[in-house]
Amino acid sequence: MKTDWRDMGTYTREFHFFSRHMLSQQNKRTLTTGEIEILSFIYFEEKATPLAVSRATGMKIESVSRTVKSLYKKGLVDKEKMVNDERSYSIFLTEAGLFELNSNYTVMLGSLYFLENEMGDDFKTMAALIGRANTFLKQFEGEF
Repeated sequence: MKTDWRDMGTYTREFHFFSRHMLSQQNKRTLTTGEIEILSFIYFEEKATPLAVSRATGMKIESVSRTVKSLYKKGLVDKEKMVNDERSYSIFLTEAGLFELNSNYTVMLGSLYFLENEMGDDFKTMAALIGRANTFLKQFEGEF
């Protein structure tokens, strides 16, 4: 039996409130989402290249190159030419880049850590259910 549209409307309002609150915390960041994604990838990869970042994140190579150039100008990453291919280079996090990444993750994850503290094991259940819902939504999107 399908849920009544009025109940579904109540759920929708709850989802919207949750999403808006989580996104409102993002205004306190000093880096864009793309910058954070690239810095995170570089942090976890020993030899990061723009092509590897593009493949791992799904970002277009042009966007990755532009963002890396911006991060380089800000002093958050450093580049090193590849020995075997002068057209390519490795990207490394600088101390300033690591500081900015940590600062931004503290802001981004603050709400989640708060929820984990307040909700206990229910937080992990919620995260697992969101992951499961995302799987279904990918299938739903594929149908259209």
